[in-house]
Amino acid sequence: MDSNQSRTEEKLNALDNRLSKLEGAIQAQQPYIQKIPDLAEKVGELKNWRQISIGVLLATVGAIIGYLSRNIQP
Repeated sequence: MDSNQSRTEEKLNALDNRLSKLEGAIQAQQPYIQKIPDLAEKVGELKNWRQISIGVLLATVGAIIGYLSRNIQP
């Protein structure tokens, strides 16, 4: 009977240790979780992803054309 009780207490202590580790991990992540709404708002401000992607694509193509026009040997 005592051995069963001691094993149960050991398991309970092990679970308590694991629970405290999980609580610590959650507390460590709390600042990042609080930033999610701010980041979502910033993403919401960028309303037209299509226009942004077209702008980035055109800028990249323009940079490549400019590079090639300066470095092509006649």
